[in-house]
Amino acid sequence: MGDQDSLMRKMAEEHPEMGISVAPEATRLQRISAFFIDALIMFFISALGLILIPGVRILFVALGAFYALFRDYKGASVGKLIFGLRVVDVSGMKANKGQLIKRNLIFLLSALLAVFPLLGFIADLIIDVIVYFLELAALLATGKRFSDRFAKTKVVKKV
Repeated sequence: MGDQDSLMRKMAEEHPEMGISVAPEATRLQRISAFFIDALIMFFISALGLILIPGVRILFVALGAFYALFRDYKGASVGKLIFGLRVVDVSGMKANKGQLIKRNLIFLLSALLAVFPLLGFIADLIIDVIVYFLELAALLATGKRFSDRFAKTKVVKKV
């Protein structure tokens, strides 16, 4: 395994354009802390969606759906940026845009339910609690979200 690590480091140094990461994986505490920040942002946006003025509510629902899907689009969400983390594919290469979106698809469904007044918000809240609980349980147990496995990604410390 040491030879493979040495080879990866050498390739990363000689070819930075390849986006190879030899960075260590993020700790569970870092992942959970970043996850909570992102969850707070999402819940704040969802709460603003309670505004019953139709055009305004739709604006916050759209914002919530956009954030849910694209929060890692540049390689790191707000929470990950705060803790100096980024998303890469399982081999350590720069994750592609499809992987970055795929890892957050689970959060999109509930965000879209908020389009429907009151009942949609209640369904959004219930599904959010379930999804966030399951993802947090996976983080606590394994250090990875279910969505990391689905998108074949991992979170590493920025170097």
